[in-house]
Amino acid sequence: MALLRTLARTSLVPILLGPYGAAAWAQDVDVDLHGYAQAALVRTPGDLGTADGGYGKLAQGGARAQVEPQFATGLIEATADLPWDLGALIDVQYGLKQKSPVDLTTAALHWQPPPDGAWRWSAKLGAFFPPFGLENRDIGWSSPWTLTPSTLASWVGEELRTVGGEGTVAWVNGENSLALTAAVYGWNDPAGVVLATRGWDLGQQPTGLFGHVRLPDGPAPQYTPEFKEIDDAPGWYAGLAGQNAALGRLQIYRYDNEVDPTAERQEVYAWHTRFWDAAYTKGWGPFYVIAEGIAGDTRISPDGDGPYVTDFHSAYLLGGWTRDAWRAALRLEQFGTGGYAAEHGRSLTATLNWQPEDWLRLSAEVVAVASTSQARVEAGLSARATDVEPQLGVRLSF
Repeated sequence: MALLRTLARTSLVPILLGPYGAAAWAQDVDVDLHGYAQAALVRTPGDLGTADGGYGKLAQGGARAQVEPQFATGLIEATADLPWDLGALIDVQYGLKQKSPVDLTTAALHWQPPPDGAWRWSAKLGAFFPPFGLENRDIGWSSPWTLTPSTLASWVGEELRTVGGEGTVAWVNGENSLALTAAVYGWNDPAGVVLATRGWDLGQQPTGLFGHVRLPDGPAPQYTPEFKEIDDAPGWYAGLAGQNAALGRLQIYRYDNEVDPTAERQEVYAWHTRFWDAAYTKGWGPFYVIAEGIAGDTRISPDGDGPYVTDFHSAYLLGGWTRDAWRAALRLEQFGTGGYAAEHGRSLTATLNWQPEDWLRLSAEVVAVASTSQARVEAGLSARATDVEPQLGVRLSF
C-alpha cells in the first residue's frame, strides 16, 4: 500500500500540477489494498479440460478421473480515491496456467461526480470487464455464489474486455432508477475464436491483459491472443438498465465489435462478434435470483473466403439464499453453438458457502455438465460427454 501511495504521489499528474498542486494531490490520495487466495480439493473429470487444450466442458480434467489439490487462483486488488471525483482500480491475478503466472485483468480510472438532483453521471477509462455475466460481481470479477462460473460468465472473462471508455447517465428516484450506458473500445478483435473452435466451457479463469487463451490441441498446443487490435476500427456496446423496488432490475445490451472479418495481422485473424445480452435480478428477504441470457454470432472470412458463421447462445438461472454466515446457490443453464463446433448442452451447479469470518470462506460444490459436440467428433472423440466435478474450496481474504 505504501508503494502504491508513492506511485500515486510521484505520477505524471502531480508533476504537471507543480509543487502546490502536487502537495494537494498527495494529501487527497487514499489507497486500499484487498485480495484473496483460493484453493480447492477437486475430483477432476476424466475428460481433458479446456485449460489443458482439451474438449471437456470444465477447465480442469485429465486422462482419468482423480482427486487432487489445486491452488486455484490468487488476486490483489488496489483501489484509490483521487482528487476531482476520480478513482482507480487495478486487479493483479495469479494463475499457474496463464501465459504469465502474474498478469493484470483490470486497470482503469473511473469518474463519478456528486449527484445533481435525480441525475447521476459516471465514466470509466482503461481496461475493464463489460457489464455482462452478472453473477460475477465480487472482488476481481469473481462470484460470491459459486466456485465455478457459468458458461456465459466464463466466456466473458476469457474472451471479452473493454479496452477503451464507458459512460453512464442515470435517473434515480428513491429505489427506482433508469440508466443508459454506452462504450467504445478496441483491442478485442479475436473475440469469438473460442466459441467457433471448441464451444462453451465452465470455470475458466479470466484471461490476463497480456495473456492468451488455450485452444484445442492440434499436433502441438495452440494459443490465441485476445486483446489485440487488427483492423484499426473501434467496437461498441450500449444498453439500458431499469430498477424498481417491487419488480427488480432488468438490463438489455447490444454488443458489436464491428470487426472486418477479412482482416489479419501477424497471423491472428479478426472475428466479427455481435450479440444481445438480457439479464434480470431480484432479491426479497433471504432469497435472490439472477437470470441472464446471451445470443449472437461470430464470423470470419480468412483471405476473403467464407464467411464462416458460428451462432451461439447461453442462458442461466441462479437462485440464491443467504442466512447469517451461510450462502447457498443452485444454477441451471443451457448453451449451444452452430457452425464447425456445433454443440448443445446443459449444466447444473449446486454450491454451499460458509463464511464464519470476513477473511475465511469455505465452499462445497458439485457441477454436472452434459453436452454433445461436433468438435469432439472431428477430434476423434465421442460426440456425447458428461462431466461431474465435486470440490471443496477455501478462500482466504485480506
